[in-house]
Amino acid sequence: MRFVLIVFSFIIYQSVFSQSTELPFKVGEKFEYNIFFEFIKSGSATLVVKKDTISFSKDRLIMIGKGKTHPFFDLFFKVRDEYSTLFNCKDLVPVVFNRNVSEGKFKLNQKYFFDHQLMQVKSINNFFPIIDSTQDMLSALFFARTFNTSLISKNKSFSIPIFMDDEIFNLKINYLFEEKVKTEFGVINCLVFQPSLQNGRVFEDEESMRIWISNDESRALVKVEVEIWAGTIKAILTSYEKSKIVCQ
Repeated sequence: MRFVLIVFSFIIYQSVFSQSTELPFKVGEKFEYNIFFEFIKSGSATLVVKKDTISFSKDRLIMIGKGKTHPFFDLFFKVRDEYSTLFNCKDLVPVVFNRNVSEGKFKLNQKYFFDHQLMQVKSINNFFPIIDSTQDMLSALFFARTFNTSLISKNKSFSIPIFMDDEIFNLKINYLFEEKVKTEFGVINCLVFQPSLQNGRVFEDEESMRIWISNDESRALVKVEVEIWAGTIKAILTSYEKSKIVCQ
């Protein structure tokens, strides 16, 4: 999966995101999701936030995302994906990114080291130039949770530079509207966003994904819906745990 390459708008980028002294990232935070293909529950996913056990820095957190298919679907297309990022929550940038993907016969292992002073990313064999505030595939989600909702109006768009598969992509995100979503916790008021994704690969067109983020201080990822050639995939939040804020 790759994102569409667009012109990066620095003015919009700076106006939407705020360097708040109090961030929604919390050690012990854990999201659990059920994954549906059409109306069939086909898998599950988790997002967790842990203490930095690599450099033991109080300004860093480790985010881990995992996804897997249920045993029945393993017979047809087994998925075991894991993403992790060591994130500097003071500067809102990734430090180390790991991607371990197993999807059917497709296997992929990636590790990237971000140097934001030298403006480059190091892989096992190469160096790649990046731009200011470049994110990885996982850190982009947590980075987007710092956006200033008071500065977002209907149909406003912004972009996030993402380094993936040895390239930089600028992910354009359009704000659509507010919507209430029924969950196991009750009805949650959400902001709905639409990332522009590269068409002609897995996705039907550039407007095939929608993301629901809770319109409160937690900025929780509540729902994701994606249209692919075979149907609709949905991820719905089923469990949410949180603890104290450690990045201030």
